[in-house]
Amino acid sequence: ADDTATAKGAASLWRAPIDEFRRLLLHDPAVAWDFVSLLALRQRQMERRLGSFAFKRTEARLAETFRELSGGFATRCDHGFGQHLRLTQQELADLVGASRPVVSTILNELRDKGVLGYNREYVCVRRIEDIERVYSHGMSLAQCKTWLKQNLPQAEKLALASNAEAARRARLADD
Repeated sequence: ADDTATAKGAASLWRAPIDEFRRLLLHDPAVAWDFVSLLALRQRQMERRLGSFAFKRTEARLAETFRELSGGFATRCDHGFGQHLRLTQQELADLVGASRPVVSTILNELRDKGVLGYNREYVCVRRIEDIERVYSHGMSLAQCKTWLKQNLPQAEKLALASNAEAARRARLADD
């Protein structure tokens, strides 16, 4: 059976015979480097996803998926930080390895708490100003310093030994 894919937006597709692709990689080191870098990035992403499936709760996997799909919710919209993610709840469930009812329940709980807004056109993180504390690995905090200063100036930043430890602390925090 042939593999298929469906684009959610504009897409470009290039199909080349394998021999032509090999010649391109052999004769253009920059293209070869970019290709190997892309493969390495995809491998790291897959390793993270496998670790998430094995060790993280559905809520954490859903949050990571939103962050991945949105580029980190870097865009401010009229009602918070949002992205127009045109995905059904079933598609989200498939991405995080959960059932649609579980994803729907989590999204509704977050919406009821005022943390998240969503409809068929967008997902939006609301009330970002209510975040009081950011737990993270020190390197991650340093990498996000400018964004944190601009968007969460009120939040206490706590550097921990790892992002896994930060996630545990955040989950156990009572605020």
